[in-house]
Amino acid sequence: MIATKRTIAAGRAAVEIPKDGVLKEKLLLSRKEQQWLTRIDEALDGFPKNETTLMRNLEPQCESLYDKASYDL
Repeated sequence: MIATKRTIAAGRAAVEIPKDGVLKEKLLLSRKEQQWLTRIDEALDGFPKNETTLMRNLEPQCESLYDKASYDL
């Protein structure tokens, strides 16, 4: 459960940091880029809270992107 919370927290930070930059007028993003940030943020709301379920859902799309053994998975 802790890993799932960390994954979601990292995703939220990855969205909030650029959004904050836009609000403070320190970062210029196109409307389309801002829409993507919103879309990602909303997708994070739909992530399962259970780590096993999250991994099972992401594995088909992401299994080629990392070496499971390196992460003791």
